[in-house]
This record gives sequence, structure tokens and C-alpha cells, in this order.
Amino acid sequence: MEQILVDQASSLLRSIGAKPPFQTQRLGGGRNSKVFRVLCREAIQLVVKFYFHHENDHRDRMGNEFRAYQFLRRNGITCVPRPIAFDQANQVALFEYIEGDQIKPEMVDQSLVEKAVDFLSLLKDLAREGAGSELSSASEACFSIASILSTIDQRLKALAVAAESSPTLQQFLGEVLLPFKLRIEGWCCDRCARLGWNMNQELDSDLRSLSPSDFGFHNALLRPTGGIAFVDFEYFGWDDPAKTTVDFLLHPAMNLLLPHKICFVSGMISCFSNDPRLKERVRLVYPLFGLKWCCIFLNEFVTHHQARRDFANSDNRPREETYSQQLRKAKNLVRQLDDDCQQFPYLP
Repeated sequence: MEQILVDQASSLLRSIGAKPPFQTQRLGGGRNSKVFRVLCREAIQLVVKFYFHHENDHRDRMGNEFRAYQFLRRNGITCVPRPIAFDQANQVALFEYIEGDQIKPEMVDQSLVEKAVDFLSLLKDLAREGAGSELSSASEACFSIASILSTIDQRLKALAVAAESSPTLQQFLGEVLLPFKLRIEGWCCDRCARLGWNMNQELDSDLRSLSPSDFGFHNALLRPTGGIAFVDFEYFGWDDPAKTTVDFLLHPAMNLLLPHKICFVSGMISCFSNDPRLKERVRLVYPLFGLKWCCIFLNEFVTHHQARRDFANSDNRPREETYSQQLRKAKNLVRQLDDDCQQFPYLP
């Protein structure tokens, strides 16, 4: 851990009466923050998390995550870390250290998928009980089809600026991503027209639920007891369960088998059975959020996203190598989305 981070962590530890750490271990491969396990002299283990902040990104990731854990623990949900203390000025926070193993794709089985749905069901129950009214929307929550398209357009504008200095990105946008976006947008408009849905109509508030937003086994730990703990709630808030569902399918860190994807979608449709349109909405928004994921893959080309990655990432590969890798991911996802839209394979 760099000395400046040691000093900030030590100061925060002193504020709760703990002595400075004498051993630290980097945790995870996060792309937005730096996370360490800290062993203090009293044999206390804690997690210290350093958050990226930038003048072009006004989201309060630290405050949002800390408040999310406070809210969940206060409402009896203990499969998330206990929040302990934070330093607003330096954007650093302390959390309970949870013993457990990272869940790799090959470890996922139907039981784990069902536990993920069970957790989202707990959040749904809190939402139905009226809890969380003080909480804000999840990061980039979209409650209408039009708002999803607007979010995609904003990301594409940033990529268009970045492409001015990157011929390979410019070629991919012009020959692949933008033509595909036009096709999917047309498909979406046609489908909404057939269903009689207004693309500008927002989802009713009683059909929204609470969501970690960046949810999946990549942000979970398998405890020695067999239970799961969920972490990384920087983007927590109110969201459309359809978005939570398709992001679980699309997240590049998940790499789930088809039966597990079907199991998750089936579980979500059953969990949110009060929403008669959820099944069709999942199919409708899947390629749209897939397009958004293509844009996210290409964030490496955008200046302020580069700064965030550089802050969090210990990967010292040449930037050109990273660019090539992210372009391949985006190309592969476009092919997958094209196939999936022809015959959506994830519905039960």
C-alpha cells in the first residue's frame, strides 16, 4: 500500500480507537477503487476502501455505499459488510472484513443462483414495505425505454470525441456499433408499437425495487458456512428489476452457463410476479443494455475513465494492449446480441 494511503487509513483507524495496521493485503480486482484487508495490532481485521473521485464525475460512491450498508443492516439484512467509519475529505471508508472466497464462474451452480435471487427478493420486500424512501435512484437507473436510449447516446457522444484520436475506435463505431445501434433501436420501436407501449412512459414507482446495480457473483463472497455475502454497493438505489436482471446476464465478469441464466431469469420473474410486463420488458431492454455494455467496454478510450482505471488498477499492461482487448470484447458482445435478439434464449 502506498505511504499516502497508509497514512489516510491509519488516521481513520485512530478515529475509531484502533491502532495503525501492521499488515495489509490488496483485495479483488476492482476498476473503480482500491480495497485492502487491514490487520491491526489488536488482531482486528477490517477492510479499507479508497474511492476514486474526479471533477467530471460527481457521483458520491463512498457516501452511497456507506449509506446503503447502513440502511440494509438497520433493516436486518446482514449478508453485507457492516459499515464502520469514513473520511469524506480523503474518500476512504472502513468496513467489516468478511471471511470468504471469491466466487469464480466455474463455482456457480443452481443453488448459488437461487441465493442471488433470494437476496434480491429481500430488497424487493423492503421496497414493498415502504423502506428506503430516503434513498435515491441507482446509478444510471432507467425507468423508461427512452431514458435507456438517451443514456446510450450520451456514452456514444463521449466515445465519438475519443475516436477523433483513435482510428481503430472510429472504425469500430462507424462500421459496427452505430449501425447495430440503429437496427436495435428500430427493432425496439417496432416491438413497443406492437405491444402498445409508450417508450417515454416511466415504470410505476410501485414496480421499482432496490438494487445494488452492479450485482453478481463478481461482487460476492462464499462464506465457509456456505452462505453468500454481497459487496460493492457504490451504485445502490432504486431501479427497474428488468435492468437488474439483464445486467446479471450481461456482466462480463459473470460468464454464466445458459441453464444458470435461465434459472436466474425464471427466479426474477417469479419473485416480481406482481409485474405482469417484466418478462417482456426483460426481452426488450436486453439488447439496449447490451449496447450500453459495449460502450462501457470502450470507456478505456475516454479520458476521465482512463484516470479512474489508472487509480484503481495495478495492471501495468501497455494501454494499446488494453484498447485492443476492450475492442474485442465489444465486437464479441455485438455478435452475441445479434444472435440473442433473433431468438431470446434466456426465458423459462
